[in-house]
Amino acid sequence: MIPIEKAIPTEKHAITVRREIKHRIGAPAHLPIYIKPYSNTPPHVINEDQKYGWYTYGGDYVRWPAAYAKKGFSYLTYIADPREIVVGEHWLRRFAGGKIYPVNS
Repeated sequence: MIPIEKAIPTEKHAITVRREIKHRIGAPAHLPIYIKPYSNTPPHVINEDQKYGWYTYGGDYVRWPAAYAKKGFSYLTYIADPREIVVGEHWLRRFAGGKIYPVNS
């Protein structure tokens, strides 16, 4: 999959397309968008059921990690957000008005 920034010709147009796609599916602003070549799938979030955030080594979710910042409480681990937005190349071409570079896998 190719990052959307490599397919949109101008930065201004890329920002607009990213914002509209994320708004359309209700996704957070920090998620990256990738293009699936030769596909017509509308945008959707993948890895949505994966856990992320601060956890203890035992697997318990930690809501306030700053409360454990004292000496001796170094048993926390951070799991990065694995979610991504995937959109098909042909769908994106129609949505962006044909203004995308050719996408090669």
